This record gives sequence, structure tokens and C-alpha cells, in this order.
Amino acid sequence: MDEEKKNENGPRPENIEQVLRERERLDQILQTKFRRKMAILFSDVCGYTEYMDRRGDISGRAWIQKHHNIVLPLISQHEGKVLDIMGDGVMASFVNTLSAVKASIAIQKRLQEYNAKTDPSEEIHVSMGINAGEILIDDEDIAGDVVNVASRIESKADRDQVLI
Repeated sequence: MDEEKKNENGPRPENIEQVLRERERLDQILQTKFRRKMAILFSDVCGYTEYMDRRGDISGRAWIQKHHNIVLPLISQHEGKVLDIMGDGVMASFVNTLSAVKASIAIQKRLQEYNAKTDPSEEIHVSMGINAGEILIDDEDIAGDVVNVASRIESKADRDQVLI
């Protein structure tokens, strides 16, 4: 055991070559087990805070439930998975960008149909942002630049707009 010293965590590499070989092995594990290509969609209900201020918590919660009843099934129908619901925002993942785009179009169309039959004070409008690429996945948690950029893209979208 001349090349490696023992410590409480097991063998400790003695030289940079050993460290680099171990890094290469670990990078390969990270790539194959914890990275996936996918698309991330962020959606935000426009005017939610103002609605809550005017109507109160119960009415606001009922209004956002109408949103969920429309939006969440459409995400599922387009091969998407809801990852998180943050108040009036939804974060979803899709197997590919096309599925995310089709879902966002379906959501905007369905909301247009809903709004056409609804009192203007009860209309639901959303802004959406989509980004795609490699994402780190650990169980149900996702992270990485693709997620961060998708959120920033959504924040730049106007009401009833999808930015990709």
C-alpha cells in the first residue's frame, strides 16, 4: 500500500494521475446516471398577486385551482411531468423540446377558450418560458443551468406569450 495511504474514508490517492483517473471514473458515473437531455417549461399566472389582493385568499385559491385544472392535464397529455408548483407558477419537464412547445400552445389555446367564456375579471393569462439541454437529476430533484435559464426566459415573457 505504498502508493495509497489509508484514511477513514478509504484509500487516498498519492499523485495527480490517480486523482485524474478517479475523476474520469466519477465524471462518467455523473454523465450516465445523473444527466438527461430534456426540456423545462416554466409557467406563471399573470396578475395573481393583484387578484389575491382584490379577492382574498379563498377566491384566489379557487382561481388558481381553475388554472391547475386546465394546465396540469395538458402537461401530462404532452409527455410532460409537473416537477413543482410554486404558488401561481408551474415547473414541468418534457422528454423533448417539441413536446414542451406543443404543450405550451395547447395551454395558451385552452386558456383563450376559457377566457372567451369568462368574465374579464376572472380571465387567466400566463407567461411561459422553455429551455432545453442536459439537466442534473437526482431522484426527483433537477438542477442546472438549463433550469435556471428556463426560469429567466419565463420572466421575460409577456402575458399570453411563450418564449423559447
